[in-house]
Amino acid sequence: MACRESERIADAVEASRQTYELFRKLDDHQHLSGALGNYAAALELDMHGLQEALAMHREAVRMAQESGDPRNLAALKNLYGTALLKAGRFQEAEIEHRHALDFYCSTGDKHGEAAAWGSLGNALHAMGRIDEAINAYREDVDISIEGSDIHALGQAWLNLARALDRADKLSEATAAYQDAIRSFTSTGDDENRIAALESLGFMLLCADRAGEAIDYYYKAAELCRTSNNADLLLSILHILCIALIDENRFNEAREVDNEVRRIRSL
Repeated sequence: MACRESERIADAVEASRQTYELFRKLDDHQHLSGALGNYAAALELDMHGLQEALAMHREAVRMAQESGDPRNLAALKNLYGTALLKAGRFQEAEIEHRHALDFYCSTGDKHGEAAAWGSLGNALHAMGRIDEAINAYREDVDISIEGSDIHALGQAWLNLARALDRADKLSEATAAYQDAIRSFTSTGDDENRIAALESLGFMLLCADRAGEAIDYYYKAAELCRTSNNADLLLSILHILCIALIDENRFNEAREVDNEVRRIRSL
């Protein structure tokens, strides 16, 4: 799986590089800064390329500032903020995301505005400013509900759920996780659906509600089986086994343990 992931990253980097080189050769300044920003974002997929990506993001922002296109500048500042967040430069990330938000608001781009609120929430969450992060994520959810991008709405719900979870707002977090699961189910996004199910299960398990947590872990495990994600399945089955034992459901725990042994023997 690691090899396939490395190949996927390499393909993404090469495709974005070729697009950038094409616009550069065509001297297409209208699209060049955006292509450079996308190239930088692809480089971020490999953490070894993060510093190079940051330099490219700065150049893309500079080019967009010269062209005077506020919508393009907003998108590039949001990408730059995300890269800064990955680099652990949280306060700088917050500044870039707030700039992006201002530009999106000035252009009336609601989809971009929602994305900027979500990105700002991520920066605030990383700095431990949870109440502010929750407010930002709520803005993302509210705007996304009005739009047609169900996948973006699912991600907004998931971000909000995790922040509410961290703030120990259990009932609100549970509802937000369930909304995220419904959104990802409707779009067929099994990867994020598994993430939401697992996060909700873990939150309930930590709240001594193992019986409820078990249901979500069973659902996550089944999705892992259908998507052939053996590594994640093993992790989920391990926690599921512990939860079943905690609930004195020993026969089920034994079945789960046997499945773990079968997978490891392959």
